Amino acid sequence: MLLFTLLSLTLSLVKADQRRPSDLSVTLAEHVALSQFTLNEMFKEVEKLMEDTQQKLEEAVHQDSDRDSGNTIHLSTALGQESRWNEEDHECLIDEDCEEDSYCLYNISSSKCVLCKSTNLECVKDEECCGEQLCVWGVCMQNKTRGDSGTICQYQSDCSPLLCCAVHKGTTGIWKQVLPSGLFN
Repeated sequence: MLLFTLLSLTLSLVKADQRRPSDLSVTLAEHVALSQFTLNEMFKEVEKLMEDTQQKLEEAVHQDSDRDSGNTIHLSTALGQESRWNEEDHECLIDEDCEEDSYCLYNISSSKCVLCKSTNLECVKDEECCGEQLCVWGVCMQNKTRGDSGTICQYQSDCSPLLCCAVHKGTTGIWKQVLPSGLFN
């Protein structure tokens, strides 16, 4: 959509170049008024695409569910023990495949369920931390609330007015404070 907007703006400017110079500003103003998207609208569109992708991924993971009982069929059971993808190589695909107080440590070549991490240990996601702890600034912490600065986020719409969902190197999105000037803290 942005490409289309830029292309049509360029065409308008080329056509406007053939007019009198005073008409150029009118043409530009008309074009901007007709096809301008605010930054907020673009963020909403990107977020909607991310939500659609997330939903499709979740549906793909759970498509092998037993519809009568609601129990998930584990991939190793569905493929059989003679398959290369078995319990020895891949004990889990997602955290829900593991027991309580454990999470799925996933690698392409192998994956396994491992025990959750206690307070003050490094983490990448909330599921790695035991109990009610959250992964805050890459460390498991107690007494934190989802949405506080440094906690993991997925969608900008979950942000409070003074926070935004920002991606840091080596982490997923985390909440960061927005300064009055619009810059990050």
